[in-house]
Formats: sequence, structure tokens, C-alpha cells
Amino acid sequence: MPCREPVPYDEEVPSPPVDPDRLLARALSEPAVALVQAREVLRGRPEPVLASAAHQAAGIVLRHFGAIDEAVRELRTSQRWAIRAGDDKRAADVASSLGVALALAGRSRAALAALDGAVVASSGGIAQGRVLIRRCHVYWLIGHYREGLEDARRAVRLLRNDEELWQARAL
Repeated sequence: MPCREPVPYDEEVPSPPVDPDRLLARALSEPAVALVQAREVLRGRPEPVLASAAHQAAGIVLRHFGAIDEAVRELRTSQRWAIRAGDDKRAADVASSLGVALALAGRSRAALAALDGAVVASSGGIAQGRVLIRRCHVYWLIGHYREGLEDARRAVRLLRNDEELWQARAL
């Protein structure tokens, strides 16, 4: 059997394609890895949906690390890429992540405006359930417990059969 020629070390080996949904999930499960991966994606020329997901993942990680202003910038960039891609579902998801970051930045009116728009844009189903969970969290942060409880109840109904992780967040 003939041997293959080795790949020289200075030659770049293409990395496997990045799945936007896995990148976003990794932002919560392995934030440091997700941030590195998002930065690697953004060094290339990703398609708009992947660029949006990479900026969103970076924004989520930065938000959790306490770099709120930087997170807001990443999430606003993510939203622009989602709009450029024409992906309304993605834009609504990013708007809800942005809403949480804005609330943590002390901008509750802007946070609720972003989240209210995301609830309308997500138009039911699992996507709307996820947005409602994020808005519930913001309501809780700003002391609007009744509104937060209403959102949690709506989210549980929307997520009842499909999304165990997100349903657990609602409860």
C-alpha cells in the first residue's frame, strides 16, 4: 500500500465547519472554548448566519463573564448580521439575548423594548418560549415579579413537549 505524502506544517489544514446552534450551546456549557471558537470563525469570512451566531456566542460569554458593555456591542453586531441574513427567527433570538445584557447594564427600558419586540417577532412555538424565559429573567431582575411569572407560565405551555432544558429554566 503506497504511503501518503505528509502535510507540511506550514500548510493550513481546513477546520471542520462550525454549526451555529452548537456554537451557541457551547457558549453556556463551555464558555471559554466557545469564545475562542467564535473569534476563530470571525477571523474568516463567515456567512451572515454564522457571523451572527459567532457574535451572539461571544456576547453571551462576555455577558456571563461580566463584560457587559462589550457583550452589548457583540450582540448588536450579531443582530445586524441576522438582519442582513434575512433570518427573522435568528434576529429575535439575538434581540432577546441583547435584552438580558441591556438589563444587566442597567438599561431596563431598552431591555424590555428589545425583549417585547423579540416576543412579537418570534411568533409562537419554541422560539417564543425561549424569548419569554429571557424576558421573565429580566422582569425578575427589575422586580416585576408578576409579569415574570406570567411569562414563565406562557413559556412552560409553549415548551411543554419539546424543550426540556428551556422548560426547566422556566420552572
